[in-house]
Amino acid sequence: MLRPVALSAVGLFGILVALPAQAHPPKTVLVPPPVFVERHPVFVPPCPVYSLDTFARDFRPVEGRHHIQIIHPVTKCPVDVCFDLPCGKLREFDVNRRSVEFDYGRHEVRIEFRRNGTVDVKQK
Repeated sequence: MLRPVALSAVGLFGILVALPAQAHPPKTVLVPPPVFVERHPVFVPPCPVYSLDTFARDFRPVEGRHHIQIIHPVTKCPVDVCFDLPCGKLREFDVNRRSVEFDYGRHEVRIEFRRNGTVDVKQK
């Protein structure tokens, strides 16, 4: 013999489910909270900071993008310098008091340190 059925809302989305009239309400299940594992950031070594003298001595001009920090000769603060060197044979590498120049013949990269503390990178 069939008994009358009552409808009740169950679940997160309000799904209607047919339950018998004498059925017990659904049991409450305790779910533990998620466990968060603290992860340490990946160590990224800092890019080297050069003075113009150490840059002239230690830098090896190879093809590609270079991102370095140079101590600005006027402000004496490190500044980020990003430049691209072309492929080919380097004809001249010249470092002055406030500029660095890479001469590849048809291509030239010039880094100038302005008096106001900025850096100007010109690529021809």
